[in-house]
Amino acid sequence: MLFAAQTMRHACLIATWGLLGLAAPAAMAEDAKPAGDKPRVTFTEVQAVFREHCYTCHNQDQAKSDLALDSYASTMRGGAGGDVVFAGDLDNSRLWTLVSHKEAPKMPPEQDKLPEAKLNIIKQWILDGALENPNSKIKTAKKKNLELNATASMQKPAGPPPMPEQVFRQPLVVSARPGAITALAASPWAPLAAAAGQKQILLFNTDKAQMIGVLPFAEGVPQVLRFSRNGSLLLAAGGRNGQSGRVALYDVKKAERVTEIGDEVDTVLAADISPDQTLVALGGPRRIVRVYDVSDGEMEYDLRKHTDWIYAAEFSPNGKYLATSDRSGGILVWEAKTGREYQNLAGHTNGVGSLSWRADGKILASASEDGTIKLWNVDEGKPIKSWGAHSGGATAVQYTRDGKLVSGGRDKRVQFWDENGKSLRAFPAMADQVLEVAAAYDNHRVLAGDWTGEICILETTDGKLLASFQQNPPTLDVLVQRETDQIATLTAELKKAEDAVAGAKKPVDDHAAALKKAEADAASNAAASKKLETELPQLEAKMKQAVAQIEALRKQQNEVEPQLRSAQNDAKKSQVALADQAKKLEQAQKDSKPTEELAKAKDAADKASKAAESKLADSQKRLDGVRKQIADITEARSAMQKDRESKVAVVKPTKDQGVALKATLEKLNKSKPEVAKALAEREVALAGLRERLAAAKDALARTQTERAAYDAVKKQQQASVAK
Repeated sequence: MLFAAQTMRHACLIATWGLLGLAAPAAMAEDAKPAGDKPRVTFTEVQAVFREHCYTCHNQDQAKSDLALDSYASTMRGGAGGDVVFAGDLDNSRLWTLVSHKEAPKMPPEQDKLPEAKLNIIKQWILDGALENPNSKIKTAKKKNLELNATASMQKPAGPPPMPEQVFRQPLVVSARPGAITALAASPWAPLAAAAGQKQILLFNTDKAQMIGVLPFAEGVPQVLRFSRNGSLLLAAGGRNGQSGRVALYDVKKAERVTEIGDEVDTVLAADISPDQTLVALGGPRRIVRVYDVSDGEMEYDLRKHTDWIYAAEFSPNGKYLATSDRSGGILVWEAKTGREYQNLAGHTNGVGSLSWRADGKILASASEDGTIKLWNVDEGKPIKSWGAHSGGATAVQYTRDGKLVSGGRDKRVQFWDENGKSLRAFPAMADQVLEVAAAYDNHRVLAGDWTGEICILETTDGKLLASFQQNPPTLDVLVQRETDQIATLTAELKKAEDAVAGAKKPVDDHAAALKKAEADAASNAAASKKLETELPQLEAKMKQAVAQIEALRKQQNEVEPQLRSAQNDAKKSQVALADQAKKLEQAQKDSKPTEELAKAKDAADKASKAAESKLADSQKRLDGVRKQIADITEARSAMQKDRESKVAVVKPTKDQGVALKATLEKLNKSKPEVAKALAEREVALAGLRERLAAAKDALARTQTERAAYDAVKKQQQASVAK
């Protein structure tokens, strides 16, 4: 089932072009000298390039993305995405990476790259210190602080991390096909993950890659799942589109609901619980953020500045701030305790569906349908990093505890980034658009959920898929049947393994015949190898000869081609001269003037034209002949190349076969130990199957016990309802 709320939340919108600032340029020394004795390039020279190619879109009257390049001050001020020039640092100067076509959008838009001479002016200007004039002093670029500093909110709580002690795996809703993953979360300290289902929440053990239980969410479809900072509570928020919405809090250890908060007239699309677990914020299509006291469920305040659907909400790790975002790209930061507006973070050009605070609370990450991820310095209210993360739209982003980021997008990709936005890992594409991501507790695994209902656990170190699940889990009855079938399969495999062990106890038949055949095969292999060793050098010599012939013919071609062009020019000139003489003769005839000299001149021009055409034909014929010879020899060389490749392709298998045959001879000569080894291996495999069968029987027994307990609880609940 596909959910309209998720469709709205992750609407596929067209990204708008914008210059996005990068951060952290390398500092440049005050006494840096340009190469050689050349004077440093200044803004005056660069301005001439800007005037010709950039002023149409980036001037003081029409500054696209708030970037004007018609003055030194406005250029250094940057645009909506931050600074675009960092003195001495090309890699972090967004202006350079765009005009040099190293990053998209390539500038100028819909044009070829600027000529190298003009690019070199811009490049050298930045390297020389981005000076305004020859008397300017080189400024040291201020480096943005993206270092992650540990804080108390990042520390692991005392005691073992909360894990559900007892929870049934029986799904409350079973559907023919899975629905989209509308929410996904991972515990910050335990191998526990939660995924949204239909009127239910699925719990997984990420270490064992197993589903461990289902929590009910009768309110409808969960659109938000979040673990509290200490991992003891699970927040679920959602509802029914256009009807109702609510937030529910669950005790993770007891796997039971402890309270409900809010009573919306539409589904909840954004929600979070404060680090001290005293406040819950929620928002949705009503464009209002409401903040409630957890202890009594009373609303503390509401925030009404958003002009579109609220898509995301998250408290900072220290509980000082609350960040919220909406469908129009707006991001607001509030004082969590008072609700006073702290910052308005402007820069995204499309909906912002995901927010994530870094663990030290200094940086806020945002993912937008404009395809970018931005990192914000909240105190300054400015972006310090921005990059194109996902074509078609970035749908989700989350910080890991060690300051890295995982993101997902409309391009079906999950990406893993370092703190500076450098790609560390691009995972294989999922089946459909990635809607949700979560970072596991160990900082080495990430989870992702897509539109088809698939949930994947991915390893960040090597990009491997560790496990995958579907959003509609099997019922306990289905599990019992599967485990019963598995036991039957393992029992059949066990019988085969026992037969294999019995067969391994017999002596190897026809040992002498096998040894003789192996010796003959080895001799044949040696002869084939020797033949190849002879043929390959001969073939390579012929190929070198062909290359030499081609080079000689191309030299002839290079000599003939100028002659042909000269003949073509002579033919054109002769034709023009002939036409001119004909025109003069015709005019003389009209004017009744003497034409004898003109007629002779025309005949001479005609002869010259024919001679030029004959010369042109001869040159063309000679050139065609050379080209044909080149084509013929090239074709022959290609055939020789294919022949060589086929022979080379045989060399390694032939050598490998020789090695294998040698190994076979050794094995046959040591028949008795090998038979013993094979027997031991079969006995080990047999023991492994017996262990797997015992484990399967134990799993079946546990599932049957769980089903009986679930049936008892269900019967008791029905009796209570009836009473």
